[in-house]
Amino acid sequence: MQEFIDDALDAYAEREKDIEQIQEGLMRDLERFIVLQTVDTRWREHLENMDYMREGIGLRGLAQKDPLVEYRNEGHTMFQDLTRAIREEVVTLLYHAEVTPDDGSGALQQPQGNAGNGSLTYEHESLAGAEAILAAGGSSTYATGGGGGGSVATPVAQRPKVNSEFESVGRNDPCPCGSGKKYKKCHGA
Repeated sequence: MQEFIDDALDAYAEREKDIEQIQEGLMRDLERFIVLQTVDTRWREHLENMDYMREGIGLRGLAQKDPLVEYRNEGHTMFQDLTRAIREEVVTLLYHAEVTPDDGSGALQQPQGNAGNGSLTYEHESLAGAEAILAAGGSSTYATGGGGGGSVATPVAQRPKVNSEFESVGRNDPCPCGSGKKYKKCHGA
């Protein structure tokens, strides 16, 4: 077992050396980006799964089991699965991320139209090698904003889908589905 760990650490050190040759500090940026993206994505999934579990946990009372104890146990198991999945995905992405050097064609260029009029324009990269880091980020939806020598990955905001039947319903009005609950407690949640 220790032999596998040593081999993995040696391979990671070699990979880090190769990436640091492209640009100093790029490996730390890559690590930071991958960890944050993975934790963000997996945590959102975990919260959704906890909501689904909470909705169905009341049925455990019919099976003569305490719903609170069942919720705690399943929540703990789901959290352990979450941490395992995050570790696994981060390691996989770190070992398989492709990083290519930027040619530097657009880095820190002064616009030609402002020459001589006293105004200065500065452009900078907020993440070195953002395209490579973005490519390593996986299947998330991103838009890249053009800038200086690279681009910055930002999440694309997606509007929630609203059923046209419920668009004009107030939060405290009865829900149009006929459940008898307030809209905010039924379909507005």
